[in-house]
Amino acid sequence: MDINHNFKIQAPIRRVYEAITSQQGINGWWAMDADVMQRPGEISKMRFAKEAGIVEMHFRIDEMVPDKKVLWTCVSCPNPAWPGTKISFTLLPSGSATDFTFNHFNWDKKWKDQLPYEQTKEGWFHFMKSIKAYCENGKGEPW
Repeated sequence: MDINHNFKIQAPIRRVYEAITSQQGINGWWAMDADVMQRPGEISKMRFAKEAGIVEMHFRIDEMVPDKKVLWTCVSCPNPAWPGTKISFTLLPSGSATDFTFNHFNWDKKWKDQLPYEQTKEGWFHFMKSIKAYCENGKGEPW
């Protein structure tokens, strides 16, 4: 049930790492309104404007290895399938580009084929295109 994406980003590894660990980066491709923390154990907050108001998600930073890996755990989210899931970003140098691997995992199997999980897959498809565009040309499509 993991949601996996693996692709090459035509940008230096440092730029990609900053896109997933900095305020400016997260605002540029994922959440236009976020409080991005910098150390393991801290909680980052991502906010998205929806018709019904603001949707806020909280992620604990579990691991940060500069220019290599970031691991988060979702600690709260209005989507009932998300709490307890984990999100990892793994980066490998590939010449002047970066091999980028995204994994959203640790799903409770009860969500298989259910709307909250299916919507998440669609959302991540959009945001993977967004992070690629943000890193390559400075213009993502955050919500």
